[in-house]
Amino acid sequence: MEEEKQSEFSDYLEYTSDPWECLYRFVRYHHHNDNIVMRSGLPKTPFDRAQEGVYWTGVLSDPTAELTHRPIPEMRRDFFHSSGRPLYSRLMQHADKWVVWAVTKGRYRMDRCKNMYRFTGRAEHCYALNLKHGSKGFWERVPNGESYAILEEITDVGNDLLEAILKKLKKWRNRGRGDIYKCCLDNFKRLHMLQLKMFDQAANSCLTPGHRQRRWFYRGKRKSKADGGGRAKSAYSEPLPVPSVHNILKCYHQWCPSMR
Repeated sequence: MEEEKQSEFSDYLEYTSDPWECLYRFVRYHHHNDNIVMRSGLPKTPFDRAQEGVYWTGVLSDPTAELTHRPIPEMRRDFFHSSGRPLYSRLMQHADKWVVWAVTKGRYRMDRCKNMYRFTGRAEHCYALNLKHGSKGFWERVPNGESYAILEEITDVGNDLLEAILKKLKKWRNRGRGDIYKCCLDNFKRLHMLQLKMFDQAANSCLTPGHRQRRWFYRGKRKSKADGGGRAKSAYSEPLPVPSVHNILKCYHQWCPSMR
């Protein structure tokens, strides 16, 4: 029997630095495994709607769309398994981006000139596949005065979410004895201490030298008893500046369909 072709999206965990791309590839990977076909637009006939194994990437308009973030406990669940075990793919080097994504769920994007755009589609179409392939024409520019208030709210809620995640991470302390947990906790504490900031510079809420000079610290591996036990010298740390919320939304803006 011919060997089944592997999905080109099976490497989705290599894209955790960009939540939108990681989720996009995750869905495409599972659609491939479940034999689900992706089609553009929306179903137009009862026959189209009755088809099984089809995912439509179209979007319906919702003129009343606005920022309504989920409750903090609900957003926090995005970062933990049902058992309470940390979801490390979202809590390690790029936790800041995953926090902002949890707050916005892809509804807002910003360009390099700090113009903000709001997704005007329905909530049920605000998913990675629809945002990537069907959202063109469903973005409206937010007035400058309003955009600052929205960005401030995203940042404040994101920092509240950081606090909630850290509290739950600490509760896992007695069960999380592995090196990955301790590495995650130590570095997440540093991110929580720095907090998210709205802009890179020239603003009341902008990155500090601490944000720009942040480093990611690793833990040395435990030695076997034959090697004398204890722990090996920690691996080198590497630069990992904290991005501003504007910068995160700008990266997302570049991933989304062009505004033109």
